Amino acid sequence: MKVKIEKNKKRNIISEMFSLLAKEMGKLYIVQFIYMGVFFLLLSPFFSAIITNLLQMEGYRYLTQELMPIFFRKPLVIAAIILMFFMVCVCIQYIMLYSFEFIKRSYTNEKISAIMLLFTTGQKYILLLKQSYGRIFLTWIGIALFYNIPVIYLTGKFLPVPKVIIKALSKYPYVSTSFSLLVVLLCIHGFLRFFRLSYILFEGKKEKESRKLSIKLYMKNIWKTMAMWMGNNLLVVGIAILFYLISVLVTIGLLVLFVPNTLKIAVFCTIQEHIYNMILVVVLVLGMNLQITGSVILFYHCSPSQKVYEEEIPQNAFGIKKRILGGALILILGVDLIVTYDTIRNGGSVSLQHFGQICITSHRGDSAAAPENTLPAIESALKSTADYIEIDVQETKDGEVVLMHDDNLLRTTGFYGKVSDMTYKELKNLDAGGWFSKEYTNTKIPTLKEVLKLCKGKKKLNIEIKTGVNMPELEKKVVTLIEKYDFVRQCVVTSVYKESLNKVKELNEDIVTGYILSSAYGRYYLDEEIDFLSMRDSFVNERVIRLAHKYGKEVHVWTVNSERDVIRLSQLGVDNIITDKPDYVRQELYENTGNKIIIELLRVFL
Repeated sequence: MKVKIEKNKKRNIISEMFSLLAKEMGKLYIVQFIYMGVFFLLLSPFFSAIITNLLQMEGYRYLTQELMPIFFRKPLVIAAIILMFFMVCVCIQYIMLYSFEFIKRSYTNEKISAIMLLFTTGQKYILLLKQSYGRIFLTWIGIALFYNIPVIYLTGKFLPVPKVIIKALSKYPYVSTSFSLLVVLLCIHGFLRFFRLSYILFEGKKEKESRKLSIKLYMKNIWKTMAMWMGNNLLVVGIAILFYLISVLVTIGLLVLFVPNTLKIAVFCTIQEHIYNMILVVVLVLGMNLQITGSVILFYHCSPSQKVYEEEIPQNAFGIKKRILGGALILILGVDLIVTYDTIRNGGSVSLQHFGQICITSHRGDSAAAPENTLPAIESALKSTADYIEIDVQETKDGEVVLMHDDNLLRTTGFYGKVSDMTYKELKNLDAGGWFSKEYTNTKIPTLKEVLKLCKGKKKLNIEIKTGVNMPELEKKVVTLIEKYDFVRQCVVTSVYKESLNKVKELNEDIVTGYILSSAYGRYYLDEEIDFLSMRDSFVNERVIRLAHKYGKEVHVWTVNSERDVIRLSQLGVDNIITDKPDYVRQELYENTGNKIIIELLRVFL
C-alpha cells in the first residue's frame, strides 16, 4: 500500500496542530504512559541494583553527597553510568520515533494500530541506526534534550537524586556559568536540527543531506520555529501547574474525608513527593508530543519540496509477529509486576532509597501516642508518616525474642525483674500498658515475630539489640527471624555493642547495621562492620557528618522532638531523625525546604 503525505498550507499551523492533537491522540498517550510506567518501574530497580553492587564492591553501603566525587571517578562506575545512560537514551529515542510515526500517520488520515506500531517502530529504529552507522544516535540525544528542557528543569528542581547532584556541583566555581552555556549550545543545536528527523523519516534523506536541509529550512523560518518551540514549552509549563493544582485539590479533598486532623498536613507532605513524580511523567510525555507534533506540521507547511513522499507499508500477515509481541509484552509486564511487588513487600535498595532526603524514624513505635514497644504503639506508628519504626529487643530465659527497652521491667510493667531471668509465659502475665494510661491496661509485651508479621510490606524497622551476658544467642535469633520473614531489605539492626553488630554481619552481611555511639569520639566511620552511625543530637556537628558521608556512612540522630533541633540537623545534612513525634518532624522538614506558604495555606483550608 502507498501512503501519500501531502502538504496543506491553507490551514493555520496552530489550529492544525491542536486539531491533530485532538484526533486519535488518546491512543498515543495511553500507549506512551504504559510504556513510560513500565520503563521507570523496570529500569529503576535495575539501575539501583547496579549502583548498590558497585558501592559494595568499593566497600560502601550508602551513596552520599561527599562520597560522590570519589565514587564517580572509579573506571567501573563510569562504565556503568555510560551503560545506564545508553539504555535511557535508547528508551527515550524509541518512544520519540514512535511519536513521529504515529503523528505522521494520523496527519495523513492513515488507519493506525497503536500497539502494532510499537513493533514496526522497533524495526525502523534499528534500520536508522544501521544506515547512519550509529551517528544519528548522538543527534537524537541532543534533540531529545532540546525537546524536554522543561522536564530537565523539573527533574533538577524536585527529584532527590538530581537535586543533590546539582547542589553538590554548584559548590564548584564556574559550574553555573558552564551549565548556562551548555543550555545555550543545546538550544542552538536543537534549532539547527529542528527538521532533521522529519527529513530523514518523511523524505528518506541521508544523514548529511538532512543536516544541511534542516539548517536551511530553519534559517528561512526562524521566527516561526522559535515561536512554535517557545509556545509549546509555555503550554507544557502551564499544564504542569494546572495538573499540580488539581492534584493538590484532589489530595486535600481525600485528606478531609479520610485522614484524621492530626495527620492531614504530614500525610500531604508525604504525598507531595509522589505528585512531583507524576507531574514529571506527564510533562515528559505531553511536552515531547507537543514538540514533535509542532515540528511535523511546521515541516509540511514550510518545506520547499513539492515532492510527494511515498512510503511502503508492509501488508504481511502479522499473526506470528502479534504472538511474539504479545508474548514479549506479557513477559515484560509479568517481570514488572514481580519487581514492583517485591519492592513493596521486601523493600528496595538501601543504598539509594532515600538519597538526598531525610528519613524519619518513630521512636519505640509511636511512643507519644501509645505505650512504647507494644503492638498499639507499632500500629499507631504504621499510620504515621515515619519511614522507619524503632524497636528494642531482648531475649527471655526460654529463648523468645521480645520487645523491651529497659534491662529491668519495673518502669513499664511495675514488676521488679530482668527480661533474661523470666520465661515468655511469665512475661505474658505482666501489664505493659497500664503505666501509660487506663486505655492500655493489660497490654502485653509483644514478640519480635508478631511485629515482623504486622509490619511486613508496610514499614521498615530499626531493630535495636539490647544484648547482655544472659543473652548469648540474641543476635543469631534476631537474624534468623529477619531472614524467615524476608525482612533483610526492610530493616536495619542497631546496638550500643560493637560485638553484636560484628555477629550480625558474620551471620548475614546484607543486613544493614548501625552503631549507637555514646560519644562523638573515635574513627568509627572507617569500620567496615558499621553501615551508619546513630548518635545523640548534641554530639552531631558538621565535621562528624562530613567524615561519615565521605566514607559512605549515614548519620542517624536521636531523640529529636523540637523545631529548633529539626531545623539545625536538617541544615547540617543528617540522614535520619529518630523522634517521638514523626508527623510533627515531617511537617517541620517540609516547611524548612521552602514549602512554608503551602503549609500555611493548608492550615487555613483544613
